[in-house]
Amino acid sequence: MNFVEVALSTPLRSTFTYKNTENLSLIGKRVIVEFGRRQLIGVVIDENVRVKKDIKVKNIEEVLDYEPVLSPHTISRA
Repeated sequence: MNFVEVALSTPLRSTFTYKNTENLSLIGKRVIVEFGRRQLIGVVIDENVRVKKDIKVKNIEEVLDYEPVLSPHTISRA
């Protein structure tokens, strides 16, 4: 199983970990994720993230893009 970091537009100014159940490369792609009781659009900014065994991680609901909307270079500068 592959875990990714997703940047969301929230006041928390943090990234959040989700499961990539399709095991596709998602860096720079927009995804829909469940955040609390809402569904938000975010951008995957990191892959192959390590997660502790006892942490519950939600799945990515949907991948919106076939091609990345942000390049790895752009992500690394953010």
